[in-house]
Amino acid sequence: MMHSHQTAPTQFVEANGISFAYRRFGKTGGVPIVFNQHYIGTMDYWDPTVTDGLARDREVILFNNAGVSSSSGEVPATFEEMGADAIAFIRALGLKRVDVLGFSIGGMVAQEITLQAPDLVRRLIVDGTGPRGGQGMESLTQAAGRLFGATYDPPGHVWLAVKFSPSAAGQAAGREFLNRTHLRQVGRDPEVNDKVSPAQVEAMGKWGVQQKGSYDYLKTIKQPTLVVNGSNDVIMPTVNSFIMQQNMPNAQLIIYPDSNHGAHHQYPELFVEHATLFLNAVTTTARPLGNGDPKGSNSAVQSENERNKAVVDEYFKAGVQGHLTSFAAYLHPDFTVTAPNYLPWGGRHVGAAFIRDHVLPRVTDVLDFARFSYDNVVAEDGHVVAVFNIGVTGTDAIIKIVDHWTLRDGKAISLWAAYFEPQAVLEKLGIKLTVDGG
Repeated sequence: MMHSHQTAPTQFVEANGISFAYRRFGKTGGVPIVFNQHYIGTMDYWDPTVTDGLARDREVILFNNAGVSSSSGEVPATFEEMGADAIAFIRALGLKRVDVLGFSIGGMVAQEITLQAPDLVRRLIVDGTGPRGGQGMESLTQAAGRLFGATYDPPGHVWLAVKFSPSAAGQAAGREFLNRTHLRQVGRDPEVNDKVSPAQVEAMGKWGVQQKGSYDYLKTIKQPTLVVNGSNDVIMPTVNSFIMQQNMPNAQLIIYPDSNHGAHHQYPELFVEHATLFLNAVTTTARPLGNGDPKGSNSAVQSENERNKAVVDEYFKAGVQGHLTSFAAYLHPDFTVTAPNYLPWGGRHVGAAFIRDHVLPRVTDVLDFARFSYDNVVAEDGHVVAVFNIGVTGTDAIIKIVDHWTLRDGKAISLWAAYFEPQAVLEKLGIKLTVDGG
């Protein structure tokens, strides 16, 4: 049975003396996405339209961080500590690679996860959040205090003021959102206790302090990042999303119209579409994947060349999307790969089953497909030569590789790989050897 937002059972995992409550649902086999929640929110505050929408293509993991709702422990008073707790939770699940989404203060926690454990994070989505010392964020706690300190009837309508535009369309979307969050009736989270808000407010106060070079840390977040916000965020001023995008080296920005702090709740289907495109994307420079030269004197040869290119594209797409082993479907039973001996999968290996079980699972230990881009790709007479750049896992390094593929009838027959200036790979593997090529 595949669970959904409404049916996924609450489970618990121990890490660092904390019992973390979590729920998992969606399509398994790829890179899961871990959600980090907003101020005083629980797992039941997430929008089922968003979580179930993303779960169509990947596994979704919701959790309560330390001290929140059904998780044990105490809420730390800094986002750095909250990030460390979140990392401990993710690793306790046995996960080595995840996508991370953070909303509001969850976006601050998501930044800390990425900073503290860059090897763990493939792609990052930050929504309705801001950088350390962002514009107007020194008064963040006052703005939150005014909104959350007002009287609402019923009390749950505080979220209409906090998350949604005051326009008629915005408030109607807000009421629909509140209805969706109460569709789950069985196994709901308890509301947070009275110790949660003060600790989270203290963390916000510390994060909002402006200092010289406050934004410098953003330049060290190299993962592909999607920054999302509403056109007039009353909690985290929208300008901070622009600041983040301008300072993060691999970030893109979406601002939704007539919207507030919870723009992804106001436009849930559109947000799912945008987030899915981002999470599934292959980073390219010189050419998009599968985009061949439309010219050619022989249409049959052209068609075969394009089909062979498409097979090679599937290899890189599988790596970017976090399920490289799925490429085994494109391997001929006698597929042969030859790679430099210093690699964990180096040497000459024969047989699709061996490649699937022993080679493909190890590639991402060294190569970071989230930082893949083509330089060039050429197909002719059953051969595809791809020149590409790719990150070295756990480092800032980018290396260049040439892959020479042989293909027939839509199946890969062989692969020979050459690495240019592989010193970063050797250092990653702890090999003391100077190599100029190979």
